[in-house]
Amino acid sequence: MQILLVEDDPKLAQILLTVFKNSSYKAAHASNVAQGLEAVLSQSFDLIILDWMLEKHTGLELLREIREYGITTPVLMLTAINTTEEKVKALDLGADDYLTKPFLTEELLARMRALMRRESLQKQSVIAVGSLMLNTIERRVFDEGVLLELTAKEFSILEYMMRNKNSVFSRERLSEQINHDLGYSAMSNVIDVHIRNIRKKISNPKLIETVHGVGYRVLDA
Repeated sequence: MQILLVEDDPKLAQILLTVFKNSSYKAAHASNVAQGLEAVLSQSFDLIILDWMLEKHTGLELLREIREYGITTPVLMLTAINTTEEKVKALDLGADDYLTKPFLTEELLARMRALMRRESLQKQSVIAVGSLMLNTIERRVFDEGVLLELTAKEFSILEYMMRNKNSVFSRERLSEQINHDLGYSAMSNVIDVHIRNIRKKISNPKLIETVHGVGYRVLDA
């Protein structure tokens, strides 16, 4: 498990990094918002532990930026603020949990394990191909972190093809998968229209390949 700790108190940071190491977790450290954002955008983490009060900025600012980029990594906030209003604010901005200072390291580790278990289950519902990340539960698709506006039919086609990447599907097969009552006929171009619209909305239209005389497939590239 790879953890990012964003904490500007060097003593606390060192204590937590030692706790993580002793618990067999790999951890990176950032001491401010800029370093934290750079780390999040340059590598993948299983969990982000974010201090509420950072020098010149608050952890909430980093949390907001992380979520605006479409990054869904679980975030555990560490805070000395113990008011319901502030905790609600953090949760509304996309925090997954919070822990009030001072805290026992045993409780921190327990909260971390709970969040990572939940994330593991969530990842089973996330399909990634190329720059696309599709969440089957939330029914949302992100392309390079940007939320795509897809119709229900477009989402269903893309989900089916991403689940079965590199497999070629005929128009008839795609029609059956998205709507058994669509009334597909050999002369219908409904699937072609949906594919064309999806291509217009994604950053790499070549991700969906036309196999002439057969149908379409999503390439794992």
